[in-house]
Amino acid sequence: MGMSSVVGIVKDYGNSLRSARDGKLKPSFVFAPIGIPVALGAIAGVFRFGIPNSGDFVTGVSIVAALMCGVATLLFQTRIDLRQRFDGESDSFLTEGDLRLVDELFAQVMWSILSGFLLVLLLVIGDTLRSAVGDIEIVVRLSYGLTWGMVANFILTVGVVLKRMRSVYYRVAVHKRNFS
Repeated sequence: MGMSSVVGIVKDYGNSLRSARDGKLKPSFVFAPIGIPVALGAIAGVFRFGIPNSGDFVTGVSIVAALMCGVATLLFQTRIDLRQRFDGESDSFLTEGDLRLVDELFAQVMWSILSGFLLVLLLVIGDTLRSAVGDIEIVVRLSYGLTWGMVANFILTVGVVLKRMRSVYYRVAVHKRNFS
């Protein structure tokens, strides 16, 4: 695959689901971003719960994924600045944990962009397939299940991005270690 491979993004996303304390995958960390979407996708497929107007979904997801591209650019520059500050100052308030939090945020942002693009592609292909092959049961159910699973993962990932952005803001910008 070479340059077009997204394996690194997927690996970084998986690593961002590990516990900061011991580096292990925790069932509770994996359940929300993977278990809930799989369950929702299965339910949508079984009950044939489709998306009534996928064009609106395509528009909304595209806008959020595009905004995340801007966030990724800002995080990239922020990470460079933080590394220079961390390496250059012996009395820096930053810790390796702070830098790791920024890295995990970047991984989540990259995953949200990738999953947003995949979701848009899935919506377009699903509509095209259903139009081309008609009401073939397995195609319809798979299309609905995969779509709703990706929608759930995308929404949950954007939520995690917001949560981690808040954490980075307080830990790095405000210099506050304990906040609620």
